[in-house]
Amino acid sequence: LPASKRTLDGIDLMPLILGNKKERQRSEAIGFHFGNQLTWNTHQYKLVHDDKKDTTELYDLQADPSETQDLANSMPDKVTELKAALIAWKEACANSARGED
Repeated sequence: LPASKRTLDGIDLMPLILGNKKERQRSEAIGFHFGNQLTWNTHQYKLVHDDKKDTTELYDLQADPSETQDLANSMPDKVTELKAALIAWKEACANSARGED
């Protein structure tokens, strides 16, 4: 697809840049991918996955904003839920990069 017809991944930051909004609260989760590491951030949780090491960490950002307590072993259902969302996001980004969405 031509660039003008492609779906954009992300949110519109112009109201914040133009000073029409003082802060932007996310209503949806957001993902990041750098090197081997992927993260999926909801308002409360942050999932960190390393593709190369095949390790996953989970943090409760509200209770532990310094990310000192990895909850992955004690909350396997939350890890499964967030990891599925992370994988779907990663695939959607790959589709966007190929112009397939």
